[in-house]
Amino acid sequence: KRSEKPFTDWQEQRDADGALTLLRRTPQTESGRTDALTLTPRLNWKLADGDTLSWQSFAYLRRVDNLARADETALLGTHSEYPHNDANFIANFVMLRSDLQWTHLLADGAKLETKLGASTNRRSGTFDFHGRDADGKPLGRHHVDSGPMENTITSTGTYRHPVSEQHAIAVGWDASHAVRSDDRN
Repeated sequence: KRSEKPFTDWQEQRDADGALTLLRRTPQTESGRTDALTLTPRLNWKLADGDTLSWQSFAYLRRVDNLARADETALLGTHSEYPHNDANFIANFVMLRSDLQWTHLLADGAKLETKLGASTNRRSGTFDFHGRDADGKPLGRHHVDSGPMENTITSTGTYRHPVSEQHAIAVGWDASHAVRSDDRN
């Protein structure tokens, strides 16, 4: 279902003496629709000797479709560059992430926890603008395709060794590598 939001924009300009030199009234309508889906599956396994293995993923899919329309009337002064215009923005978002975690119990109560993860985050968008003059004749069209994409791999881990009943020594790592690209045409 589309949500619709009408509003009116007023623009005025005055000279140094305060006299009105420009007055424009622009009724506008914005409408949009957003659809989204989120999935978060998780599986846990208990292995021999108390070890555990966990797999958790996250998927987020979203589509945005926004329309805007403006119809300007110059009540005093000239019109703007595109007094009548329509714009449409459509974007698709995809976020995927998956993590695998292994916990291994060692001798003397020590424990090794490791996690390996991978994710991708992508957006593709299209923007179309159609501008018309005061008589409704086409003046300009702008079309833009754009979208960033980022892929990431992560690795974390911790080794814990108890030194008493209430204390432990912990050593760990946290590493990641990400590659991002962005395009705009």
